[in-house]
Amino acid sequence: MYLLRGVLGYFGLTLGLAAIAHAGAVLAARRLGVGAFRWFDGRRMGGAWWQRLAVRGLSCLATLLAVLLLIFIGNLVQGSTTPTTTVEVRPGPAESAGIRTGDRILSVDGKAIESWEALRTELQRGFGPRRIEIARKTQKMVVSVTPRDGRINVSPVYESRELTAREALGRALRSPGAILTPVLERAFREHEDRTTLVGPVAIVQESKKQNDGSFLLFLGILGCNLWPLVAGVHAFDALTLLLFRATHPWAHESTEERSTARLARVQQALLVSLFAVSALVFLEVVQETSFGDGALLGIMLLAPAAFAHYLLVTIAALERWGKGFAMAAVAVSLIVPCAALGLPIWLLHWLRGELARRGFRVSWFVTSPKSSR
Repeated sequence: MYLLRGVLGYFGLTLGLAAIAHAGAVLAARRLGVGAFRWFDGRRMGGAWWQRLAVRGLSCLATLLAVLLLIFIGNLVQGSTTPTTTVEVRPGPAESAGIRTGDRILSVDGKAIESWEALRTELQRGFGPRRIEIARKTQKMVVSVTPRDGRINVSPVYESRELTAREALGRALRSPGAILTPVLERAFREHEDRTTLVGPVAIVQESKKQNDGSFLLFLGILGCNLWPLVAGVHAFDALTLLLFRATHPWAHESTEERSTARLARVQQALLVSLFAVSALVFLEVVQETSFGDGALLGIMLLAPAAFAHYLLVTIAALERWGKGFAMAAVAVSLIVPCAALGLPIWLLHWLRGELARRGFRVSWFVTSPKSSR
C-alpha cells in the first residue's frame, strides 16, 4: 500500500515542485525587470546574463525551500526516532539460535555493541558462528549465531522523542547533503549496487528506506531526490536555447515570427530530449549488466532531460489542444507506457506539419524559412 501511496505522492510532489519552480521564475523575472519567463521560449529573457542566471537560480531556491519546509514539518510531526540494540526477530539465524523479540544485544565475540550501526558493522566482519551476548529482562546469556551474508534477520526497535523547532530546522538543513551524498558516491563506485533513482518506483523505494515514519517527512526526502532535477531542467532549457539561437538566426532577428519561433524551439528541444531519453533507457539496461560500471553517472546526467521531456510534451500538447485535453493526454502518458512513447512522437509530427503549413522547412533539428518567403 505504501508503494501506491508513495507513487501518487511522487507525481503530486513533482507537479507541486514544477509549479513552485515556475512561479519562482516568473516572480523573479518580474522583480528583476527582465521580461516574462517562459519555459523553452524561442527568445531569451531581457537583461544582463547575471539577471537571467539569477531568475533560474531563484527558481531552484524556491523549490529547495519548499522541500526543506516539508522536512522541517515532517520532523516536528514525527520527532526523533533512533534505532537501538533492542531487536525484533524474524525467521532466520537469530531466531534459530534462541534470540527473541525484545532482547537487547550487548556484545559480539566479546566486543561491546553500543549502537545499531555498530552491530551491523560487526556482523559483516568475519565468517562462521558468532558469540552474541544478549540481555533478556534481568538475565544475560550468550548464544551462538551463524550469520547469512552478514545478517541474522533482526531489525532494531526505535526510540522516539519530540524535537524542538531548532532541532527540526537543523535536521532539515542537513538533509539534502545527507541524502544526496550517498547517491553521488554510488555513481562513482564500481562493482557495487546498480540501483538507479530514475523511475518513480525506484525513487519511492529508496526514499522509503531513508524514512519509515511521517508521510510528510517521506515526501520531503523524496523532494531531496527530485530537487536537483529542477536545476537540471533549467540547465537543459538554457543549453538548448543556446543551440536554438545558433541554428535559428531568423527566430531572434524577426519580430513577426514569435509564435512560429516558439513552435520551432519546442520542436527542436523535444527532439533532443527524445534522444536523451532513449540514451537514458539504454544506460538503464546496460547498468544491469557486467558492463554497467559508470552507467549510473550517465543516467544521473541524463535524468534532467527526461524530466524536461515531460515538460516539453506538456507545452506541445497545450499548443495543440489547449489546457483541458492537453492535461488529460499528458496524465495518460504518465500512466500508460505506450502512450508515453506515442504522444511525443505524434506531437513532433504535428509540430513539423504546423511549421510546414506556416511556410517553413523542417530538417531534423533545424527549422528555416522557405526561399519563397
